[in-house]
Amino acid sequence: MSKTIDTMNYIRLALIVLVASMSLACSGNRDSVYFVSQPYTLVDNIQSESKSPDRSVAGGENYNAMDAVVKDGLCVFYTPTDFPTYFSILDLATGEHKGEFGVKGNGPLEAPYFSILHELYSDGGNIKALVEDTMKDCCLVCNVTKTIEQQTPIYDTILPYNWRAFGRVPSFSAAINGDETFVVFNSIPDHELRRVVTPKVGVVSRSKQAFISEFPIFCDSVVDVAHIGKWDISMPFSLKCAMSPSRDKVAIGMVYLPQINLLNIATGDLKCIRIKGADKVDLNCENYYYASVQCDDDFVYTLCMNTTNVPVEELDKHSGELHIFDWNGNLVKRWKFGKFYNKISIDSGKLYAFKFYSGTIDEYIL
Repeated sequence: MSKTIDTMNYIRLALIVLVASMSLACSGNRDSVYFVSQPYTLVDNIQSESKSPDRSVAGGENYNAMDAVVKDGLCVFYTPTDFPTYFSILDLATGEHKGEFGVKGNGPLEAPYFSILHELYSDGGNIKALVEDTMKDCCLVCNVTKTIEQQTPIYDTILPYNWRAFGRVPSFSAAINGDETFVVFNSIPDHELRRVVTPKVGVVSRSKQAFISEFPIFCDSVVDVAHIGKWDISMPFSLKCAMSPSRDKVAIGMVYLPQINLLNIATGDLKCIRIKGADKVDLNCENYYYASVQCDDDFVYTLCMNTTNVPVEELDKHSGELHIFDWNGNLVKRWKFGKFYNKISIDSGKLYAFKFYSGTIDEYIL
């Protein structure tokens, strides 16, 4: 190869060769340089409806929260700074602080680090949370209802969970049953070796400490380039996920690609969806798409940023949209928010939208 070809062109050429070599393994419409393996379907766009909050919720301003999840009128904030616990509970009706769990420390039932809470669920009439102590290789099932009643953290179960056996900590996990958990292990960039391991998506058995099924969203497991243009190659592999209450389906939004993936974990059926007009990826632009995904057994609710070349520090100047899909991949509703949010959560026919750190919580009637 000519010495006049600069490093960037060399990387691009290497990608072209690599993509060509994978053409038999990956067919259909795809952004091949991002190694998305499945063909995607374009769905018709629909007119967006401007939407204002039906109510602003008080109380969130008391927490320097980095994440939030809602269930049965309670909001659990992720509060890793300024609080002695990782999780704080707020009553959305009254704005009252109801309790906390996930104590920071090294003592019994304490942890130096708890992962972000992915969901709350109902079990035996109680609200529960599966939280991951990644330093001690275990999961704890917190009984949120009893924690509020007794004003001390109550854990029903402690589950051994050796994430180190997989070489990395999951970016998303949700229990399917007593032994099985759906997990997404996010990409691990190694800039020294110029290698990135793409996410592993599948079902892990706790008893076996191994994958018992995997789902092929991505073509390759290892990519041997550090970046394309101004993009870090790991960025397109970032995923936002939610599991249906029936525990048989998962909605997967892609942060840097305009794609929603609807996965039936019982059958392995995977639908990849893009909206007409937002179906291409420009390697010269840094676009942000699906920042948050929630679902129930009927619909998938997605917070779409749809911004182009906006620095991360300026994202909060842009308002996002709510895209609602059915599980067949049809876009059924599109809202235009008048303000910026980081996260959405759905509960009993209502949608709660959050702006982290500010304490903003807005309620929308679905």
